[in-house]
Amino acid sequence: KSPRAPRSHTRTRKMATTVAGSMAGKLCVVTGANCGIGKEIAMEFARAGARVVMACRSRDRAASAAEDIVHDTRNPHVEFRELDLARLSSVRAFAAGFNGPLERVDVLINNAGAMFGARAVTLDGFEATWQVNCLGPHLLARLMMPALARAAAAASPPHAPGAARYVYVGSRLEQRGKVADELSLALCQPKTQDAPGLQAAVDTRAGGTAHPMFSSLPRALASVEGGTGDDKFDTFGVYGTAKQAGTALTYELARRVEAEVTGAAARGGNNCGSSGITIHACTPGLVHTNLGRFANPVLRVLATPVQWALTKTSKQGAEVPLWLARSESDEIIGAGSSGGYFGTEGSFAPGPVVALVSSKTSRDPKVGSKLWDLCQEMHGDVDGPLVT
Repeated sequence: KSPRAPRSHTRTRKMATTVAGSMAGKLCVVTGANCGIGKEIAMEFARAGARVVMACRSRDRAASAAEDIVHDTRNPHVEFRELDLARLSSVRAFAAGFNGPLERVDVLINNAGAMFGARAVTLDGFEATWQVNCLGPHLLARLMMPALARAAAAASPPHAPGAARYVYVGSRLEQRGKVADELSLALCQPKTQDAPGLQAAVDTRAGGTAHPMFSSLPRALASVEGGTGDDKFDTFGVYGTAKQAGTALTYELARRVEAEVTGAAARGGNNCGSSGITIHACTPGLVHTNLGRFANPVLRVLATPVQWALTKTSKQGAEVPLWLARSESDEIIGAGSSGGYFGTEGSFAPGPVVALVSSKTSRDPKVGSKLWDLCQEMHGDVDGPLVT
């Protein structure tokens, strides 16, 4: 079943950007919560009384941010747990911290991301933009589904609509993505260290194994064969492609959770036929954050005045994911609503949350299915069903 087709924002009922009400007793996990949008999301969850887990790479930066949040909200239930999306072993270890003791997670916001000004390869052997913005978050979402399912099952009533929430924070740059081109290359190229392109340059000492996904980037965007190609690396194009894939995989996750629950209900294993987990993607708009902290330094300096003048604040950028995490609107948690894409009408200014239409490629179920299988090859097996 394809995801619910998002309606054009010109025909979509506008929704408010704030939601009142307590989140006491809920456990909310926010990736990239030490700064920017992630910190604002964590702050609002804590202010509403939730227990907040800040999933961050840097302990020092997270500790400082946690102190700010505790001081401002007077909520002491804010903690740091290490998560480095550039290391798949870190993703697995982070998720095991919840699944080992069978903790319940009510909300997971996959917010962390990064732009890079030059090509880079992770220790796992994958292009860094791809792993940090798509592959790592996708693996995290899959591994955390059982924790979300436990929260939904413990709700009153069990599996109530929106009892647990998963939100992938994407970008409108996904409209520039070239996932279809990358897939066509990935599916016809050999997965060897001799494969042409970026993954052939993986340092074998890091233990990485070459994979053809994104192997076209050095040739088409960075001209690796003629040198390092760093000055020609298309930061926004590569980032947009990773976010397009992440959005497509969010829709695919929603489809697979629904199919799994429907199958379990048919076998008598889930009487209500609902997972109780709402899954959505969103775009916060153009926000002034340190997302591009790894980008070209000259570009960062030149862009700073423009960013301050034209972009949203982090607090404004956090409004959309916060709405998806807390709203009781039928648009968000109603039957068949899972697998939506939300944002504001304009990228530069705050406003009511509306349903948007992501790229045609991201909404193609065939693309989502192919990406799922490719990611499975990249990150390795994930044991057990998603939610049942």
